[in-house]
Amino acid sequence: MNRVYLHSKNNVSSFLKVLLTFIILFSLYGIYKNSIMLLIKHSGNVIDALRPICYIVISLIISIIFSTIKKEKILSYSLILNLLISICTMPSLNIIIYTLLVILLNVVLIFKNINIVPIFMALSIIIDKIFFRFGFLNVYERTMMHDYSLIDYLVGKGPGGCGVTLILLSILAITILSFNINYKKHIPLMAFSTFYGLVFILSIIKGGVNLNILLNSNFIFSMIFICPLSLYSPYSKGGCYIFGLLMGIMTFVLSFIDLDLSVYISIIALSLLSKIIDKYVVYKK
Repeated sequence: MNRVYLHSKNNVSSFLKVLLTFIILFSLYGIYKNSIMLLIKHSGNVIDALRPICYIVISLIISIIFSTIKKEKILSYSLILNLLISICTMPSLNIIIYTLLVILLNVVLIFKNINIVPIFMALSIIIDKIFFRFGFLNVYERTMMHDYSLIDYLVGKGPGGCGVTLILLSILAITILSFNINYKKHIPLMAFSTFYGLVFILSIIKGGVNLNILLNSNFIFSMIFICPLSLYSPYSKGGCYIFGLLMGIMTFVLSFIDLDLSVYISIIALSLLSKIIDKYVVYKK
């Protein structure tokens, strides 16, 4: 079998640099939307405005500490995971809860190499629903009624994770990443095709579609950056197609309960099945 996604350490290091570059770009937009614009629109609430920056700094510090403990390079999948958490998290998540969850998951990462991003997101969403009910809105967005247009979603004005709402940047990212030999483009392409195909069928039946479902930034960003991460998804092309297909179906089905949570639950469940999917592909060949 052609294990198309097994490459040298040099290739992996180069790929991580590309991912880090995009994470920095998304982080900068997140700071603009949830820090700079929040200060301008929300009467200069400095504490709320500093929160997105604190997420990034906390993730970076924790990543450096645990990289030192594990004696690994700073630029690693651990760093990417921690920084992804900082831009995927809810803009109003309590700093203490954020810090404790990130530390706990990094401890788990020492003993078990798992994708901690969807686990963090699922836990934080559940905690928020039980105790806070802030959701994926910053302080200003919670105080105003917003009727988001198609353009609003594309340019990042819609609700979503702290730094992932700029859908135009996500489109640019998948376009560039698709030319990288280490990027598993078959996963997001199949996931998008399946999910939006099912959404289209549902829209015909119901006679309309919700833009927040069609252009949910958490879903789009997760399918591009979190779902295809090399260590936690199939290494065969056939396995990636199956993985993406199941991701689209599972996310669609669970979206009737909660779209944002369904994305991360689907990634957690299918990441655990990735090796089984590869074995199935090998057996079939």
